[in-house]
Amino acid sequence: MNNIKTIGLLVAMEKEALGILEGISDFKKESYRGKDFYVGTRGNKNVVLALAGIGKVNAAYATTVMLERYSPDCVINTGIAGGVGKLEPLTALAVSSVCQHDSDTTALGDPIGLVSGLNIVYFDCDEQLCELIKSSAKNAVSGRVATGDTFIASTDKAKEISKTFGAIACDMECCACAQVCYIANVPFGALKVISDSASDGAEMDYATLAEKACAINANTMLALIDSID
Repeated sequence: MNNIKTIGLLVAMEKEALGILEGISDFKKESYRGKDFYVGTRGNKNVVLALAGIGKVNAAYATTVMLERYSPDCVINTGIAGGVGKLEPLTALAVSSVCQHDSDTTALGDPIGLVSGLNIVYFDCDEQLCELIKSSAKNAVSGRVATGDTFIASTDKAKEISKTFGAIACDMECCACAQVCYIANVPFGALKVISDSASDGAEMDYATLAEKACAINANTMLALIDSID
């Protein structure tokens, strides 16, 4: 990608940030408008990492504040996600598009998942970022993530989300970030590593595998930063 000098990263949880920050030089923590940002460099790139918090409102707010404060040339949401029965745990996913599985104005005649005002169901990720993410991870796949303010731990719900939206994973932040970047016309990408199946018993999978998934995510993200020209 041309003219990328500052990369914005957004994670929900501290455990998703730690491994990435180990690869960022001379970072400093800045608190701004209620959110924490870590600002440093890797190679010839400036990196700003936002610790957003969990959920769509936190993600949208942190993305908005990041764009206002630091003006990154691209934004990447990164971290762990549920596999909705389509992906094995610890699989790296280069996200191709995102949607909100809990956005529902069908009673008004709208398609499920429609974001009112923008009249969009699916937000496409930047194709170049998607390809770079895929090439930075071992055995990575690409596909759609469905976002909602629920930790999915139900086989029936996971199957419903997958069937309705063509999603191969779910999370609680990705589409909120994508929507803000779409409005602001900033290139957006996402890297997710599967920490659980999002099916019955997902909370136990998550407790066991989340740290391993975060480590894979961090290593892949650092390789991705290195690959951006």
